[in-house]
Amino acid sequence: MSYNLNEKTAAKLILDSFICKGKCNNALYLVDFLFKTLSDDQVSKYIEILHMKESPKVPKIGDIVKCNMKMFKYDNISIDKDILSDHNVYNSYDDTIYGVIIQSDDYGDKFNPWYYKMNIEILINSDSEHLILKNITVKTDDLNFSVNEGKQEMITKVITKVREETLTL
Repeated sequence: MSYNLNEKTAAKLILDSFICKGKCNNALYLVDFLFKTLSDDQVSKYIEILHMKESPKVPKIGDIVKCNMKMFKYDNISIDKDILSDHNVYNSYDDTIYGVIIQSDDYGDKFNPWYYKMNIEILINSDSEHLILKNITVKTDDLNFSVNEGKQEMITKVITKVREETLTL
């Protein structure tokens, strides 16, 4: 038997089932179901959110993020940190470059902010001193969302300019 519930109703029913704190007849089956249908990453994220004191940062398309250069250790991405510094898109203090979220890396058509990997565009230099955007896939947990508002605005302007220059080529 199948039921067609809207997301809000389904969420309320699921939330109510967890509020019963094991007093529901089928609570153990529900937990077993979740552990067997969710990936290890999803179970970890669920437990992490469950124990957070503050609301989690929910990624969205267009978010400006920082990426640590260690993430690219085995990728074929060569950059010139001096050129990126000249453009103010490299942070030498924590060895990070900036990017923008463009999509979740799942197979769905809709953006899934809870997916464990994201497709982002990072700002790197081309062979010359010009900036380009490179699409990469990274683990969501490896992204740093702590970019101050002024820096977000500046990076957004740089990304827009790079996209416009790419369109005119």
